[in-house]
Amino acid sequence: CSSKTAEGIIGASTAIRNERAGRDVFILGAANVGKSAFIAAFLDSSYGGRPKRLPISSETPGTTLAAVAIDAFSGGSQLYDTPGVHLAHRMQAQLLPEELRRIIPKGRLKPYTPRLIGVDGAGEGGVGGFAGSTFFWGGLVRFDVKRAPLALRLTFFSAGLAVTRVPSSAAAEAHASRAGIDLTPP
Repeated sequence: CSSKTAEGIIGASTAIRNERAGRDVFILGAANVGKSAFIAAFLDSSYGGRPKRLPISSETPGTTLAAVAIDAFSGGSQLYDTPGVHLAHRMQAQLLPEELRRIIPKGRLKPYTPRLIGVDGAGEGGVGGFAGSTFFWGGLVRFDVKRAPLALRLTFFSAGLAVTRVPSSAAAEAHASRAGIDLTPP
């Protein structure tokens, strides 16, 4: 589902209305996945408009601080927007708000497919293809390719994070000298 493009909203709205059977509905999920935005799109799709007072949505996790009841159904049941569950292993729990703003997609993700190195396809040590390459995805991810078939294709999807490729033998030095400069965030 996408509250931004409305893709899947009608199906999700129909399923919620069909399954709720007069019960309250709680929208649950991890922090900052778009629960509040989904609710706004759900109400728009279900009732042809949004109420004047909607939960606030923001790029910063923790905007919804408590369960918010919305009078969205007849018969006394409520639709609840809930605070997100903060999961320590998610990248959003590790970054500052300004860093989050840089990496959260604001549109369609753009693919980047690196080309094979060397005229003959031979990489570091003559192994070939991507073997012996390290890719830094911004300053957040280091991806080392130890061995790989020549037919391997890598594609990175990003909302603005640069992908930097270096020989694996120089990766530690490249990270130490470039972190925070062109390997960002953080």
